[in-house]
Amino acid sequence: FDIEHDWRVIRYHAPSDDLAQPGVLADEAVKLDDFVTAIARDVANGAARPEWLATSVFKPK
Repeated sequence: FDIEHDWRVIRYHAPSDDLAQPGVLADEAVKLDDFVTAIARDVANGAARPEWLATSVFKPK
């Protein structure tokens, strides 16, 4: 896991962000984007409004 750790410490969301940097797999990024888009679409088009779980730290008090 040293590669991932180094990437997070050195490259993750830094001014030096660059799609040519080691570890960036463009095809996989597209798959992730498609996956997240599908989830957002399913939630937006769902029959019920989304709700926070009672135990969620994000649930308004």
